[in-house]
Amino acid sequence: MAQKISVRLAEPRDIVNITKLLREGYLQTMTRYAPIDEVRAYAWILNVIDTGVAAVADMDGRIIGALGASPFQPGWSKEWWLDGEFLYVLPQFRDLHLHAKLLRAVEGWADAHNAPVILSIQSGDRSLVKDRMMQMQGWSYVGGQFTREPSGQTENTDSDG
Repeated sequence: MAQKISVRLAEPRDIVNITKLLREGYLQTMTRYAPIDEVRAYAWILNVIDTGVAAVADMDGRIIGALGASPFQPGWSKEWWLDGEFLYVLPQFRDLHLHAKLLRAVEGWADAHNAPVILSIQSGDRSLVKDRMMQMQGWSYVGGQFTREPSGQTENTDSDG
């Protein structure tokens, strides 16, 4: 029997499984990041769910991907944005385009709340990740971070002046 994968908004009951997922990603990376403290991770993820939005890819109760974003106000602005906090999909499920499905779930929430989104991606030397993100409708590349306006609105810019 095939296992069903659904993408849905995260709930507080998902905190432990999101932490396990992010720990697995941390253990697979070749880059040194700050080590994960489970208690702090639980509080952080709960805060993301409580104040912002998180989406999970759920395979029959197992979290195999997650994306979370929380409110962020740049120091120079009165406007609030959603700022990407985490994005990870287990390698064996990446061919299922779960990154895009997680992004779409967060975009839907952001559009409903009229919130622009900024998302930083740590993809190491895999330029394909950046290239795919640059091709997604409504997102703009701003030097290492991607931003998206509510409803995927894009601004037409002419570099010739």
